[in-house]
Amino acid sequence: MEQNLVEPGLAEQLEESAEKLFEEQIEESAPPGSPMPLPYRYSPSTGAFYPIDTHYPNLPDDLIAVSENDYQRAINRPFGAALAVEGGALFVIPPSAAFALERARSQQAAAISAACAAAITGGFQSAALGQAHTYPSKPTDQSNLTGAVTASIMTAGVPGWTINFWCSDADGNWAFVPHTAAQIQGVYADGIAALQAYQARNQALQEQITAATTVEAAQAVAWGEQP
Repeated sequence: MEQNLVEPGLAEQLEESAEKLFEEQIEESAPPGSPMPLPYRYSPSTGAFYPIDTHYPNLPDDLIAVSENDYQRAINRPFGAALAVEGGALFVIPPSAAFALERARSQQAAAISAACAAAITGGFQSAALGQAHTYPSKPTDQSNLTGAVTASIMTAGVPGWTINFWCSDADGNWAFVPHTAAQIQGVYADGIAALQAYQARNQALQEQITAATTVEAAQAVAWGEQP
């Protein structure tokens, strides 16, 4: 049976001794009467921070001392803000107006693109059956519709040919409803028209975003209600 060669509490004592020794070394590194060294160092050339309690085999020669407050301010700076060193002090430079505008444009453009994609896959209406019905338009639904149209073309001239297709009436009742060749092709044409309308709307809104000259103008461009 193995014996525990470490006396109870000895590990804690060793850890406390090591911490005390480290603190003493920090104190000894500072000239008499000077304050404790700041906890971080920053290099403008590398753009990196170097904690004083971490050993590095090689360090840049342009290090400056950084306080805990300045370090926290730097690592939590706003997106797009930069760091600058002047007079041995670290400063956070706020994002420029041009950067803020470009970021707003990018974010709004992505939001409009996402709204367009959601509209394209959110279904469309067709009156090919004589009354308005809603048809699904997710990728699988689009493939199914294309297959149904292909079948209607390949069976052209077959008397009484129909194909059941999933759709909803005005009351929201979904069912597989028989469609003739002309009807299913009409549904397909209406689906293509809805797709192109959404794409045109997306392009027009993207152009508005690009033309925006202020953050507020870019953010004001919205997809809005479905036409």
